[in-house]
Amino acid sequence: MAHQDDCLGQLVKVGAISGAAGVFISAIQNALDTHREGARGVITRTGGTIGYFAAIGGIFAATECATRNIRGKEDMWNSAAGGCAAGIVAGIRAHSFSVMCGACAAIGGTMAAFEYGGGNIKGLMANMTAEEKRKWRESFFKKNQEEEAAVFDTEGFDIVFKEQYLDLSTRLPKQANIYGLIARKGHEGEAGTITTIYARDAAVPRDENLYGAHPIYMEIRDGKAHGVLFLNSNGMDVHLNPERLTFTPNGGIIDLYVFLGPTPQDVLRQYLELVGKPVMPQLWTLGTHQCRWGYSDLDKVKAVVNGYRNAEIPLEAMWIDIDYMDRFKDFSLDEIAFPPQQLKAYIDQLHQNNQHIVMIIDPGIKVEEGYRAYDEGIKRGVFCRLRKKVSDGQGGEVEKDDVYIGRVWPGKTAFPDWFNPQTGAYWSEMIGDFLTQCPIDGIWIDMNEFSNFGDGDVSYLTDKEAEAMIPTADQTVEDMVEGVTADNKKHELEDEETEGLKSSKHRKTDEIDVAETKTKTGIDEEKEGIVYSVHNPPYRINHAGTHEPLDARSGAPDAYHHGGAIEYDVHNLYGHMECKSTFEALKSHFGEKHKPYVLTRSSFIGTGQWAGKWTGDNWSTWESLAESIPSMLSMQLFGIPYIGADVGGFNRNTAEELMIRWTELAAFYPFLRNHNGLNNIPQEPYQWNSVTVVAKKYYRLRYQLLPYWYTLFWKSAMKGDAVLQSMAFTFPGDKKALDNERQYLLGAALLISPVLKPGQTKVKAYLPTSEKWYEFPSGKPVNRGGIVTLDAPMDTLPLHMRGGTIIPMYTKSGLTIHETKHGSSIILVVAVDADGHAQGELYSDDDTALPAENSWYGQFNLTSSTLTANIQEKGSESVVLSQIMIFGAPSQFKRYRVDEGEWQQGQWVDNAFILHVNLKASFQVALDA
Repeated sequence: MAHQDDCLGQLVKVGAISGAAGVFISAIQNALDTHREGARGVITRTGGTIGYFAAIGGIFAATECATRNIRGKEDMWNSAAGGCAAGIVAGIRAHSFSVMCGACAAIGGTMAAFEYGGGNIKGLMANMTAEEKRKWRESFFKKNQEEEAAVFDTEGFDIVFKEQYLDLSTRLPKQANIYGLIARKGHEGEAGTITTIYARDAAVPRDENLYGAHPIYMEIRDGKAHGVLFLNSNGMDVHLNPERLTFTPNGGIIDLYVFLGPTPQDVLRQYLELVGKPVMPQLWTLGTHQCRWGYSDLDKVKAVVNGYRNAEIPLEAMWIDIDYMDRFKDFSLDEIAFPPQQLKAYIDQLHQNNQHIVMIIDPGIKVEEGYRAYDEGIKRGVFCRLRKKVSDGQGGEVEKDDVYIGRVWPGKTAFPDWFNPQTGAYWSEMIGDFLTQCPIDGIWIDMNEFSNFGDGDVSYLTDKEAEAMIPTADQTVEDMVEGVTADNKKHELEDEETEGLKSSKHRKTDEIDVAETKTKTGIDEEKEGIVYSVHNPPYRINHAGTHEPLDARSGAPDAYHHGGAIEYDVHNLYGHMECKSTFEALKSHFGEKHKPYVLTRSSFIGTGQWAGKWTGDNWSTWESLAESIPSMLSMQLFGIPYIGADVGGFNRNTAEELMIRWTELAAFYPFLRNHNGLNNIPQEPYQWNSVTVVAKKYYRLRYQLLPYWYTLFWKSAMKGDAVLQSMAFTFPGDKKALDNERQYLLGAALLISPVLKPGQTKVKAYLPTSEKWYEFPSGKPVNRGGIVTLDAPMDTLPLHMRGGTIIPMYTKSGLTIHETKHGSSIILVVAVDADGHAQGELYSDDDTALPAENSWYGQFNLTSSTLTANIQEKGSESVVLSQIMIFGAPSQFKRYRVDEGEWQQGQWVDNAFILHVNLKASFQVALDA
């Protein structure tokens, strides 16, 4: 039955509005009356006007409503009936039948014409279609007639905006499907959780804030997606409860963006259109990388490169951690372990072999006079600063404005202020001088949350207390860092003596529980005896999972930046802005057409414009292996598609079986780097024969797939498309896909179903039944979809190609990307869908910044028995297609013809129909029996 409007309600409501208009007319009448009686005359002398207007409006609305209900239509005749009824009222007042007829015709005709012309008395809906009216009614904060929840619905919730506390809630449907928000490990979108967003140096614990800050989420509801960005750089908690999500920053502004999709891909594109699309990586960065903290001299680095080559495992780039530095000082070399001339000669040798090298640079600058990076920073005034009270030597105190001092690996440390317009030139000069000495190919920036091994300001420590943290022969990173904080006693006493800073930051958590300060409408700022400040905010976010003070292993919240911004408000931007400065420094050194390579640990909204990222210091555990998948998928939503986890785990010793499964999965990480920590066992793949076999198999397959990888990253940089896709992203209307964090797709074509637990040689996987699936790379069709059990012997990673897609591949793999690209041609692997169709793309260029001077782009489309290619060439870039391999082709196909050429015999090999071709430009291939 159609929805019936409430006509009595319409009569009362519109009658009241019309009566109010009558009051206004009555007042005018009374004012013009020569015998007016003052304000009461509006009622006593001309009050009939009020009733008249109320009757006209009410009768019109009620009659129009009743007619609409009876007829079941919304058009001008409803307005005509309402107007006619209103005319009857006018005729009754005039006691004249002729007036009644005239008024009926006049009012009814006028209202019908008004409605027919696109208007009605609701005005706001003029010129809208019925569908547009429906959408208008269900707009942002309203519900439509079908009771669908609004995408962001604050109705019924208080909005709190205070200096140190904001509170903004939206209503959610039951069992909402929420993705994003986290830069931590663990399940996303889980009801009853608090996600804390405050950049923090932490060894990837579950359910705690980590290195990045990304206050954006995507929700999938009834197969449609939308996204919400709360653009705020303060620390915040995001409370996810049944049917409610609440942002509670500890300050800042409300800058809210809603992306209406309706597909997950649309949401991502809309978001990246706002914050900036990801940087296009250099092709070599998509190869394999090797690193560890513990390559303590140049000979060890050489031995690893040789180990890869001897095992015939592809290796694209060698990385060096802080081992190369002189007592961990940026832009310095340990001249004994890494003699400058020998290091430079070896880097040149790597380049001659078409291999690359990346080295680490932390933001913290050692406080040491005579050290150029520090002296120049002081001279130019580019370090973060802090105002603090110190003794004046006469029993009193004076305020001192000085460089803010923290503590990291080299000891006492100053931190560049990226807000200072002079810092970019300083950083570019330091990096440029270092690149002259060490011509490396990329920069790895670590510790940029920024990390601090003390709590806030540690300037009070002696140089000995804060000396460089040189490890012993058997110390691991876990041994060194666990429990590392400054001695806070002196610092705490200073805080207590400082007026206005009666700090709670060293109180036990249970003494300042969130519930203690949070009220119905936010926070209680009138609590007797407490002075709120940046050290002691009225709302304490769940930092480190236990409401730790903001400066716990981090910068002082009252440290300040150029222009007066304080760390409390901009802490989450520190790593983000270092990425920008580092990117620009590399651009300045190498030239505008160079694509800088920057890898960061900390990130914020928009960081992907300048840098890739790794997930941080994970663990050599099966849990960390499994957690790498949702972490990478979250980063796709955040706009940082170049992402990976340390293969094998960073902390603790790995194990052979774990290395096998991790190596298999890592072949499908966007950023593939084996990396582990100091004094843990070596875990390069060639350390085990079994891992060597797997690495050769899947790393070589990765190199063959590089044309597809590079095309995906080009689409990401140009359009904002995802490189990795979660099952929910690809199949938002499939309920079985919505909470699947064990599988994901490379692009939209290749499904990865890894083994994530020990001792397993089979894996349960979900193959959506809406698609055709083929085993990859064999092309064997899958007989049934749904939840299936797949064979996964120790050397096998189950892979499936989705019907309807085309994947470009190199014909073979070398030990470097240069060898692979220049020794190969292209195979098009075509997987047909249920209708016999497929489509795909291939992009190749000269590896310069976009738009590249030399590029090749092809669009491929198979419809039943015809494969067409539209090729666009620019400059000298050339691509040769030598083979087309079709999965799922009709068995009767025997021959093919290119354009108007001669018919040629195709070849059936196992499950694929293969065409041998030599194509460079646009073409059309006909298939026939």
